[in-house]
Amino acid sequence: MRWEKRTRPFLRTSEFLWQEGHTVYATEEENIKEVKDMLQMYVDFARDILAVETYSGRKSESEKFAGAVNTFGVEAMMPDGKSLQFGTSHDLGQNFAKAFEIKFADKDGTVKTPYQNSWGVSTRMMGALIMTHSDDNGLVLPPSVAPIKVVVVPISRDENRDVVMEYCNGIVEELKTVVEEIEFDARDFVSPGYKFNEWEKKGVPVRMEIGERDIQNGGVTMVRRDTNEKIFVERAQVLEYTKNLLNEIQNSLLNRSQSIIRNNTHTVESYDELKTMMNGEKGYAKVHWCGDPKCEESIKAETKATTRCIADEDTSGKCIYCGKDSKEAWYIAQSY
Repeated sequence: MRWEKRTRPFLRTSEFLWQEGHTVYATEEENIKEVKDMLQMYVDFARDILAVETYSGRKSESEKFAGAVNTFGVEAMMPDGKSLQFGTSHDLGQNFAKAFEIKFADKDGTVKTPYQNSWGVSTRMMGALIMTHSDDNGLVLPPSVAPIKVVVVPISRDENRDVVMEYCNGIVEELKTVVEEIEFDARDFVSPGYKFNEWEKKGVPVRMEIGERDIQNGGVTMVRRDTNEKIFVERAQVLEYTKNLLNEIQNSLLNRSQSIIRNNTHTVESYDELKTMMNGEKGYAKVHWCGDPKCEESIKAETKATTRCIADEDTSGKCIYCGKDSKEAWYIAQSY
């Protein structure tokens, strides 16, 4: 048996999990609305739940799904300057219905050909989440998707263990009234330092460290995973502070993702500038393209960058490659 080493299990694999939807409509207008609504659903999910900012829009002819009238994509910018396609929504028009002779009886009794669409995301979405937020210390998860939002780690010795555990138990029970996803790491066969490292690698948004000194000072020490900042919080404020901190971490991760995509997007006016950009820090180049596939193919061959999605329609400019008049601006980037 031959085994292949695959270093990108969440980006390109021979087997993966995905979410996919297919709907059929009587009219073209209803069908296109569904295509755009599903595209927006992925954009909103990425932003509101995964804290990942994206670009979205129509794909070029060479990048669209085979047989579709149009394909619309959602693109996320990774910290290394490459674009990752997050999800797609396809307007299949009547192409597949005609090919497979699918018909329906309309309200007026006439037999017609329906319009179809399909849309989906895969485990690639997990790759986008991991690469966007994580750091050299391990995984970083937004609170909205973290299976454990808060972990409480007691720091004790044999002589004060009962006191520390009782104090921790009281805080855990109180926190459970507002945070269901909480873990109390009471293991006594590993050191507190081992626990800190383990939960940090697993990306738990908030870690509470509680020892004798914290008890004497009347509070807890909190560590936020996104910045690794330590904060001492008084006992009476723990509940409210934790709720606010989880929201703050979610917003902070989104702001960071928005900064990445904003700071790595550049309006490029010349082809030499595009080549320099793609040989350097990469990112999204917003360029005019005339729509000629030959220009697109040449750009890909010479810069390893492809059109990711349309940026602006009905905007005058000159094609970045051939210099002909252009009415569309596109995001171009190297991708996974």
